[in-house]
Amino acid sequence: MRKLLLPLVSFIIISCDNSTSNPEPEISLSQLLIDHQKMDLEADTLRPELGLNTLANAVSFDFAISEDGELKANGTSIKPGDQIDIRGITHIEVFHKDKLVKKYPIKPSSVWKNYGLGTYQTQMKSLNKTYSYYLDQGGSGLYQYINCGPAVSTMSLLWKDSTYTNTIEYARNTIRPLGGWWYTYDISMFLEERGLQTRYLSLQDPSQYENTMISMLDQGIPFILCLDMYYTEQNTSPVERTHRFYNASSPDWGHFILVKGYKIIDDQLWLECHDPYTFGRTYPDSHLMGENRYYSSKELKKATDIWWPYLIALYKNTPSARFDFVTPPPQKGRGFFK
Repeated sequence: MRKLLLPLVSFIIISCDNSTSNPEPEISLSQLLIDHQKMDLEADTLRPELGLNTLANAVSFDFAISEDGELKANGTSIKPGDQIDIRGITHIEVFHKDKLVKKYPIKPSSVWKNYGLGTYQTQMKSLNKTYSYYLDQGGSGLYQYINCGPAVSTMSLLWKDSTYTNTIEYARNTIRPLGGWWYTYDISMFLEERGLQTRYLSLQDPSQYENTMISMLDQGIPFILCLDMYYTEQNTSPVERTHRFYNASSPDWGHFILVKGYKIIDDQLWLECHDPYTFGRTYPDSHLMGENRYYSSKELKKATDIWWPYLIALYKNTPSARFDFVTPPPQKGRGFFK
């Protein structure tokens, strides 16, 4: 009887060993895309660069993870395709059931940081077209140094109609052909005669200054400012795209710029402008410095308050929102005459 029991005991021991030899499957995060960029999962830190049009409060996360796996951002579970606010996110965690498998610190960057605006864009609007409608007043004839008015007017008509072919010189030869600064009413008259409606809007209320400009742009309405550039900040960086990129060494440096978009980055409002006073200056990537230049709302407020606290709204159709248009006194944009 004792001989018969031994094989049975041996079988039981072997069977028990086999039942515990199969380990649980390991978690596998095979792919992670943040803002459509594939992350290096072998790196110690995730470093996504947020794109030109990415809103930091709605960054896309896509990933492939094994069964029973879970991805968390600062402890909050996320699913493939989720859009999350990346501001304040310090780490991404990979879990298998309730067990932490991997923890990645995350350090986002942004192209806007390189351009001098900041890291986190949360709101934006740009009235760009599929074609460029920027014009450089440099090289526009005898009065090139005071041709900011003709330049922004011609850009405005080119924004309205891509087939518009008349030049800055044509505008100058139409109004004040013997020289002299263009006034705000010169711009309105020139544009109205060519089918682009204009209206004036006050920027004098400091509590509504930013809201007024944002509201106009959100409705697809660009506008022209007449301001004293002496009161804007100068930035001599060859790569940053903020503030004035040329010298305006004394007060009464009147100028016209075309405002055609905005961005809110790190809670600061930047206005996207076509500043015609480029005279061939370019960034290292060969783009003209005056095209899509960014001015802070604060510096524009100061510069318009001192020179002309209004805007010239440009629109093809009647705005859907009601604006309190005004009839302001005229002002000139002289530019700098050499």
